[in-house]
Amino acid sequence: MPERLEQLKAALAGRYTIEKELGQGGMATVYLAQDVRHHREVAIKVLRPDLAAALGPERFLREIRIAANLNHPHILALFDSGEADGFLYYVMPYIKGQTLRDRIDKEGELPVPETVRIIREVVDALAFAHSEGVVHRDIKPDNVMLTGGHAVVADFGIAKAVSESTGRGNVTTAGVALGTPAYMAPEQAAADPQIDHRADIYAIGTLAYELLTGRTPFTGSSPQAILAAQVTEQPEPVTKYRDQVSGELEAVVMKCLAKKPADRWQTAGEMLPYLDTMTTSSGGITPTQTLAMGLRRTGVNRAVVAVAVIAIAVLGIVLARSFSSTGSNTTLQGERRQLTFSGDIRQVAIGPDGQSLAYVNSAGALFVRDVGADGGVLQRAESGAFWPTWHPDGSSLMYQDETTFTLYRLPKLSGEATKVLSLPFRVLYSYAPDGTYLIAGGGYVYWGPDPNSIDWAAPDPESVTAGRLVPLPDGVRTWGGGDRVSLSPDGRWIAFLGMREALGGLIGVVATDGSGGSIVVEDKALFISGGGRLDWSSESDAIYYLASLGSATSQSIWRVGIDPESGRPDGTDVMVFDEAQPRQFDVAPGGDALAVVGGNAWYNVFSGTGDGDRTVRMDKVTTGTMWTLSPHYSADGETLIYSRFVGFPLQSSIHVRTVATSDERVIRLQEGLPCCVTLSPAGDRVAYYSLEEDGRSHLRVLDVASEETTPVGAGYWLSSIAWTPDGRSLVFIPPDQRTLTHLDLTGSPQRSVSFEGISSIDGVVVSPDGQHVALAAYGSGGALGLWIGSIEGGVASLVRPDIGYLLGWTENGILFRDGDSILSTTPGGGPETVFAKSAGLAQCSIGGVTAAPATGDFACAVLESSTDVWYVTGLEF
Repeated sequence: MPERLEQLKAALAGRYTIEKELGQGGMATVYLAQDVRHHREVAIKVLRPDLAAALGPERFLREIRIAANLNHPHILALFDSGEADGFLYYVMPYIKGQTLRDRIDKEGELPVPETVRIIREVVDALAFAHSEGVVHRDIKPDNVMLTGGHAVVADFGIAKAVSESTGRGNVTTAGVALGTPAYMAPEQAAADPQIDHRADIYAIGTLAYELLTGRTPFTGSSPQAILAAQVTEQPEPVTKYRDQVSGELEAVVMKCLAKKPADRWQTAGEMLPYLDTMTTSSGGITPTQTLAMGLRRTGVNRAVVAVAVIAIAVLGIVLARSFSSTGSNTTLQGERRQLTFSGDIRQVAIGPDGQSLAYVNSAGALFVRDVGADGGVLQRAESGAFWPTWHPDGSSLMYQDETTFTLYRLPKLSGEATKVLSLPFRVLYSYAPDGTYLIAGGGYVYWGPDPNSIDWAAPDPESVTAGRLVPLPDGVRTWGGGDRVSLSPDGRWIAFLGMREALGGLIGVVATDGSGGSIVVEDKALFISGGGRLDWSSESDAIYYLASLGSATSQSIWRVGIDPESGRPDGTDVMVFDEAQPRQFDVAPGGDALAVVGGNAWYNVFSGTGDGDRTVRMDKVTTGTMWTLSPHYSADGETLIYSRFVGFPLQSSIHVRTVATSDERVIRLQEGLPCCVTLSPAGDRVAYYSLEEDGRSHLRVLDVASEETTPVGAGYWLSSIAWTPDGRSLVFIPPDQRTLTHLDLTGSPQRSVSFEGISSIDGVVVSPDGQHVALAAYGSGGALGLWIGSIEGGVASLVRPDIGYLLGWTENGILFRDGDSILSTTPGGGPETVFAKSAGLAQCSIGGVTAAPATGDFACAVLESSTDVWYVTGLEF
């Protein structure tokens, strides 16, 4: 054995440094090693020599490549695999935790709520893998890691790879059991060649059975005896060994253990709603009307909040950073009711009476209803009415048209919308209790009765005659739009959502008398809050907001304590609500109800081939529940690249896809959330933004061959990056969005260029000769237009006053999206032609659109979500 270890070290020298053996299993030996290239600890699994000889490297690596593409928060990533001097190996992250087997061996049966949580996370992983066509075939406690309070499934697809490579589903020619007898489905035990994903569901039942009872359903004196029992015997009821398990939970487990696959749960996703509702101490399925939901909003002892937050963290909330406070608390019971079932709701607002509800779908259609009514929904706008906020008297709503940035006021029951304010950019807005306006933008917050009295292109505090302008802190500006500005109940403080230079953002507080303020939340990893209002507590001593820590796809409602006298944070910042996967929320005026837009949200890439003005279809390129963003075609259209990421543990990657064959190379990244990938003209490098733990967007360049990344600057996350035609330089939008940065990668100093008449830049592409740029930018008119200027800056010309997304500049013209079409125009604004037309283009969202004129192909990222309104009562926030 020592000789074999030395051979392995020599075979992997230069890539991995083996440090020690961690353990042995039926198929492989596990080693702790250092990844030389990426300077990280990894776990390397090396297949047994007899098994490796029976498989051969080609068959094994062909099958294992499928598992390497699984990216999910509860699936342990597969970093690498290969063959070296006869060794077949695969490489995974080294997790500093324990296996579920270690936990069972130490404690035996586990508490029911914890069992439900663990099983739910494993089932979630299975649901994703099965949707990707991958079956695990060896679910057992040894392959479930417990880390950071969460379950992570390892060795996904490995047993299948071995099985397919040897041509049998049970025992290989090398005599290795593919699967563990105690967890094998009857069809596996019988060596049925037609094994599918329902074998994993059977293993889930066995796993849950063991966690609840401390034993597997079938035992025996030999593996053969256990396999025979799997085929011929019926399991004893769970309650025979643990009578505290509810009948509902037992039914879920026993259905997994049905002998015939057709009698089990047919998909893992089918189980998730049942597991989601099992929150009582006995593990029963609690009616949704009595789920424990929230924490007290008014009169909260900050000490009380902490223990509740710690308890929630133990139950599996993903946190990237720690929080602090002290004391104890008792959670309240709340009733939760789902009010919409369309799956496309984006925003919600509770009226001042606490009973009226307004909500908006993805098209901006605005609906009004009474929360107590099962019907009687009134549609008040067909489209474009985003971010509704109620007037204090409840008679009307204010909303924003996100295309023109115009604010409108719409009567609650009947009548037409009237214009409140036309603006050149997005603003934050809401009402003060007396019905006057709060509007934040341009470095100030306006509080007063007439926002039209302000020159919003250049606000001047001295010229305000109706109301006041309160300055934001130096270097801070508002972020996004909508109702994310709020006046404290005591009238002393205004809270706002802002930013310095990244998507991460901040929450600031300014005094209404202009005497100062503070930044109360900043540099919070993956801080998003893009969907949440800023709600004050009734005592003006806390702000409720929405944030995402550790996962871009999982958000929670948080409470940051504020000293009412100084406006500064008091040191508490705690998570208080994460039910229904909140995406946006509003707290009722009395603090006794909560409206939540909750559900799943992710992005996938869709593509099509243009045919002029004939409408064509877009087909799905990627699948799964990751955020797949910013597709980009190579100049010849033969390669499509895009970025993907998902939460805990953070998994991010750049994918290089050959269009003709759909073969895909996955380049794993070690830092941040990638977006806006752009392939160099030679195809050897990729420029992209990485939103990292410091809350800032870093511009990086990836060498495709070596997979090494180099930080080269700072940019604005989700904005475009352009290569110059010679591949020597990058042109991109810095965090201020007012200029362009020209970065020579050969070593010359970067320079900033600006353009007359432009206030904000959203997109940039470079002309084929490298002398000019086309800009998607805002001028004094307020609309996003197409501008042309020198790459050196100066005067820019407006070519088209309104466009959607800027795609590229070819010899034939400048490409841009306009609604459901991709159009081409000349730099001089000549006649426009249609490159492609598809209904799918109107659905393109985050990360923009890409086109390949050489082939006619186009692609974009599309939001795929299922979000609805939930109303929660019986609690105090």
